[in-house]
Amino acid sequence: MKCLSYSNRFYYKELSEEDANCIKKDLILYNSMLHTAYKKLYLTCFHGFKEAVSLEKQLKARYGTNDYFPLSAIHEARALLKSNIEINQQLKKECTKRIERIKEKIRKENKTLQNWQKKKELLIQKSKEHETSKTDYLYEVQIVSPNIKQL
Repeated sequence: MKCLSYSNRFYYKELSEEDANCIKKDLILYNSMLHTAYKKLYLTCFHGFKEAVSLEKQLKARYGTNDYFPLSAIHEARALLKSNIEINQQLKKECTKRIERIKEKIRKENKTLQNWQKKKELLIQKSKEHETSKTDYLYEVQIVSPNIKQL
């Protein structure tokens, strides 16, 4: 069984210096356009900034290119923004679930702390009435007090 793989990969070493520099400049230009497009889309999406001139025309005028680069940058920037919004929503859901779990744990800890404090209050009442025994004292010192400190 034969497997064919077509790749668009190229190596700068195999290209002439002029072609390599041209490709590097195009990549820098494209990344700059992508950054600008993302920034403008973010501002329009979250802060409501709207401009009279379309984003494509702004990029074409600013960078002096044809339609291909600005449109590609705009589409990629939209995809990145949409992806970031989805990830942000997922993180919010995870954080709210984590907060609920922590709140539930705090409620349980508070409930057990109150139970131990009630037991200690009962032991203190017993000692005030002079009805304590050695076992009551040991129970308070060895079990109740350390649990209260821990909680």
